[in-house]
Amino acid sequence: MPSRYFERDAHIFKDEFEIQELIGEGSFAKVYRCQEKQSGKTFAVKEIRLDEGFSFSEAVREEMEIWKDLQHENIVSLHQAFQGNSSVHFVCENVDGGSLFDEILGHSFYSEQQARSFIKQLLKALEYLHAKRIIHRDVKPDNLLLSRSRISEQLIVKLADFGLARRLPRDSDVIGCEASGAPLFLAPETILEEMIGQPVDMWACGVISFILLVGYPPFWSSSDEKLLLSILQGHYTMPSPYWDNVSEEAKDFVQRLIVVKPSERMTAAEALNHPWFQMDPKIPIKLGQRRNFAAVVSGVRAMLKFRNISPKHPCLEGNSEKEY
Repeated sequence: MPSRYFERDAHIFKDEFEIQELIGEGSFAKVYRCQEKQSGKTFAVKEIRLDEGFSFSEAVREEMEIWKDLQHENIVSLHQAFQGNSSVHFVCENVDGGSLFDEILGHSFYSEQQARSFIKQLLKALEYLHAKRIIHRDVKPDNLLLSRSRISEQLIVKLADFGLARRLPRDSDVIGCEASGAPLFLAPETILEEMIGQPVDMWACGVISFILLVGYPPFWSSSDEKLLLSILQGHYTMPSPYWDNVSEEAKDFVQRLIVVKPSERMTAAEALNHPWFQMDPKIPIKLGQRRNFAAVVSGVRAMLKFRNISPKHPCLEGNSEKEY
């Protein structure tokens, strides 16, 4: 689809679409449900305000250039984009099944098989992106939306929000980026603002897998300084009784992703070939056998609202020489 289809004048948006309810909000953007007047089809629209000194920056243009060419079952698709002097509107696929955590909390029983299905779909999206030399940089539960298949009623995971995504240069597998994203899912090299690549997405996938399997994160603190220090050190445990009913294959899968040194993490393609995905279904595990999952999810979402971390953050003092 030609790029001119996407870059349309902002005033046309209001002529062709009707904005409905607010469904999400971030620092620089709001997401609404909207309806295309001519077809009656429902979409979501991400509105980025360009006032208060936030201009149509290179980052916003890069988001559009990356997102518009993506076509994959497990990625939210971009329909159109409208640019004006005061705002940009990204009209995208409407995914109305809520987030991954919303789905889990709505059930009394939850199995390792379900966790495996969700993670496999995320890995397929990452494999697709990484083959295109794109790193997402913001893989987190609130960016994993759910849609129900019209054919099988199976829940389909869709990766959303490409606001932090970057395309790697042709001659390098790493790129320099400031530390941005949800601290709970940041890889050590991101926190230190070292050169980063596709392994940052794999670290986040490992953290999400850990949470899905046992209902709590590998690194946790009410203090962002302590949280970031624990991530930099990479020390976590798999204690009883929380891990007693988790397969050895699942444990090994997580341990091959939450690795401090980026080069030692599995790639998305390697992860999809891990023995965990060849296993027979496990017996469902009651949420009551885990830590208070609802409380943990609330805490995780609170962590997502942390400020972006500066390399001069006090918790990083004395860690700048650490080798990864």
